[in-house]
Amino acid sequence: MRKETTQFTGEKLKELRKKHGLKQQEVADGIGSARERISQWENAKHPISKSYQKLLSLFFDNIEKK
Repeated sequence: MRKETTQFTGEKLKELRKKHGLKQQEVADGIGSARERISQWENAKHPISKSYQKLLSLFFDNIEKK
């Protein structure tokens, strides 16, 4: 059974990041992106593409399994 990808908004990303005590750079490193991109998403300057939503979903799923 395939798990659905979480629909990420900048607000949701920031909420999860803070919940897990992560810095923007840690999330960026975890998904292979730049910290500036994380900031842009969290500040609603750019939408999060479906491919990055999938990476973020996998990243936070792995963190929550630890």
